[in-house]
Amino acid sequence: MFKLTDVKNSYRRYAPFYNKLFGRILHPGRLLLAQKTHELKVTNLLEVGVGTGLMLPLYPSTAVVTGVDVSTHMLDIAQALVDQEQLNHVQLISYDGTKLPFPDGSFDCVTLPYVYSVTPNPHEFIQDCWRVCADGGHLIIVNHFSNTPELSFWKILEKATQSFAGKIGFQSDFSYQTYILDLPWQRLSVEPTNLGHLSRVVVFKK
Repeated sequence: MFKLTDVKNSYRRYAPFYNKLFGRILHPGRLLLAQKTHELKVTNLLEVGVGTGLMLPLYPSTAVVTGVDVSTHMLDIAQALVDQEQLNHVQLISYDGTKLPFPDGSFDCVTLPYVYSVTPNPHEFIQDCWRVCADGGHLIIVNHFSNTPELSFWKILEKATQSFAGKIGFQSDFSYQTYILDLPWQRLSVEPTNLGHLSRVVVFKK
């Protein structure tokens, strides 16, 4: 297991070249997640784990978008993108996703792009994200998950990197059963994405 300081330290190191490392390879998942927000016609969206802001230009321009991240280094890059692209409907803040500073039911859509397995406390994290999602709203996750038949190719890599979780800042062996199927919420859809079906886009309705 790793700590929040491990996450901050990891993404301080990743920030300058994160887009080159994870931009193109994980982009299909971002596009699919963004497609869902357009289909759902969201109006007030929270992205938890906004990182360098790669998702921000993909959301509906008619929606008010709030981006949250614990890494100020990543947020600096995201803010530069917001300014460059004149994304006036976007605001960014630095905060821990397990203790979000918003009242219950504040957003009609909460998105979690590649962040669920990054938090040291995924159970607390997902519960607080659910708390700020409004009744009738949607929680959309894109993430790598283990324990699914399609991902057998990745098992060796998952096991090999488990002991380095603190250094790399995420859990490689991230149980689909535990972190998706065991959640007692209405699951609307699950779709594979990215190379080798490495990831899933999961949509919950509250």
